[in-house]
Amino acid sequence: MQQERRKSKRVVLNTVVRWQKYLTAGEHTSNYPALARNISAGGICFMTYCKVAANERLKIDVIAPGGKVIKMVGQVVWVRDIPTNDKPPKERFEVGVKLLQITPQDKAIIDKLTFFSFVGRK
Repeated sequence: MQQERRKSKRVVLNTVVRWQKYLTAGEHTSNYPALARNISAGGICFMTYCKVAANERLKIDVIAPGGKVIKMVGQVVWVRDIPTNDKPPKERFEVGVKLLQITPQDKAIIDKLTFFSFVGRK
C-alpha cells in the first residue's frame, strides 16, 4: 500500500478554476478554464484541456462555494493525460499543483472547507 505524502487534508471540490502561467512582470498569458477535483491547504488538483508542464509556476483562481475567489500561486508537480471519448478527440489533463503563495485569508477559506467536509463524515 502506498503511503500518503500529503501534509494537509484534502476535500473534493467540483468548482470552476482559472489558471495562467506565472510570468515575469510585464509579460501576459491567457487565462485557461479548468475544473477543480480537490483542494487542500497544500495544493490543488484540477482538470483542463490545456497542457501544462511539470515544474511550471501558475497563477490560479478558484471559485469557492458562495462565489469568493481564492487566489494562489503554485508549482505543477504532476500532469496526467485523461482519455476521452470525444469526437474528434480532445486532449484533457489532470494537474496536481503544490501551493507556493496564498494569503492567510484565502488559506482560512480552504481550511474551513476541509474542516466542514470532515466534520460531516461519520
